[in-house]
Amino acid sequence: MVKLTGNIIRILLVNVLLTFNIQIVCSQIHGMVVDAASGEPVAMATINYDKYSNYTKADKKGSFKIEKRIGGRLIITSVGYTPIMVLIKKGTPDSVVFRMEPVTQALDEVIIQSSNKKKYRRKDNPAVELMRKVIARKKTSDIHQYESFQYTNYQKITAGFNDLQPQDLKRGIFHNRPWLLNYLEVNRYNSKLSMPLFLEETVTEKYYRKHPRFEKDNIVAHRTKGLNKLFQTGNIINTIISEYFTDIDIYDDQIRLLQHSFTSPTGRDAILFYHFYITDTLSIDNNLCYQVDFTPSNQQDFGFRGQLFILADSSYQVKRCDLTFPKATDVNWIENMRCIQEFRKQGNNEWVLSRDDMFAEILVTKYTAKGIVMRNTRRIDYSFNHLSESFDVSDSIDNYRKYLDKEKME
Repeated sequence: MVKLTGNIIRILLVNVLLTFNIQIVCSQIHGMVVDAASGEPVAMATINYDKYSNYTKADKKGSFKIEKRIGGRLIITSVGYTPIMVLIKKGTPDSVVFRMEPVTQALDEVIIQSSNKKKYRRKDNPAVELMRKVIARKKTSDIHQYESFQYTNYQKITAGFNDLQPQDLKRGIFHNRPWLLNYLEVNRYNSKLSMPLFLEETVTEKYYRKHPRFEKDNIVAHRTKGLNKLFQTGNIINTIISEYFTDIDIYDDQIRLLQHSFTSPTGRDAILFYHFYITDTLSIDNNLCYQVDFTPSNQQDFGFRGQLFILADSSYQVKRCDLTFPKATDVNWIENMRCIQEFRKQGNNEWVLSRDDMFAEILVTKYTAKGIVMRNTRRIDYSFNHLSESFDVSDSIDNYRKYLDKEKME
């Protein structure tokens, strides 16, 4: 698969009215963020312009690249440091070192106003103590600890127009194609009127063995349909989805999504990056769980907000997670995003990912049609026995779709 650049993606999507807001980069700033006191790199600092949708994060060595916008104000933020704001001028060098001043007070004493008007503290916070235990035990939730495993992965990807209004159905592509109205449907996620352009279903058998190292993805069924041929999209939508809407592993330290890096709520830096609150105790599939709400300490940082549902036992296993973006986070062309994952217990007492649903509403400007991308994944038939020598699967896609269709989707 050829890797698409931002400019190529934008040109291609204009042709199908799913215009993605990828800025044309004429020149870039190659920056380094360091601690002003120690000179050590400041890892994962957030860099953005105050009036543009240009965001990026520094890597573990404090390095980053971002478009050079003359006249723009570049803002660098990181938990525990005083924010930096720099006016970019014609004479601003292409390579710049930004020195961040550490805040003088201890991080445990930093307070903000939470949604319930109480002061937030990390110290003596039961939600923080619970999350420390979740983070400490997350390696035990990695199925790669087993010598071998296999499972079946059913995935359905849908992309199309979203939030269509009555006036939209009388103009544009609908004007000379009234039969397109037959494809309209009410979206199950947001109850808005949508029209799918592209649908792809794939059933894949996943195989893994630790020693000797072996991994295999065996595609046993595949089907594509929809209106994508009418708009000559070919494999464009599928390629974009695979590059921008990548799989989320809640137990990773950093989650790569939409070509950006987000701090995971169970990552090693999560305690400093997020504010956590225990808001409820409830039962999910007959499992007693603590509901932990979280949001970035700095609402402008690249992070998630949402809920973690953690088993109220000594395993500290995440039973379910619900992720979205803070309202203040402007991630280019994404108007709204949500990811829901659920984990189920296997016969060997291992908890594995069973459901992974993601949808994103896309808006570039008020002059273009809105778009939506949905990806529904179900993982079934886990086995941790000796890796099978046979990869033959005869079931059709329709036999696997039942795992999606029978569920009530949020």
